[in-house]
Amino acid sequence: MNWMFAILGYGSVYLNKPSQMLSYLNKAVYPAYIVHMPVQFFLSYCLMPLSLPALVKLVMLLMATFSLSLLLYELLIKRMRWIRPLFGMKLRV
Repeated sequence: MNWMFAILGYGSVYLNKPSQMLSYLNKAVYPAYIVHMPVQFFLSYCLMPLSLPALVKLVMLLMATFSLSLLLYELLIKRMRWIRPLFGMKLRV
């Protein structure tokens, strides 16, 4: 229980200031959330047949899902104006 309070406390201290990174991640949360499940399923389909230890597969899956979700957000969702409303984002003027 104390580690949860510690994480919340550090988050309150260090993440309560406006920053470019926090602003970027705040805008990317919902689109990345929508995209991450199909990405995770696809990567799981590709990784699970491999004969690697389960922990290695898990780490690879987590890192690849996180990276690919943000990459899709940055390269496709953020830049294609017509697709933005499908991910709950406002159209840029």
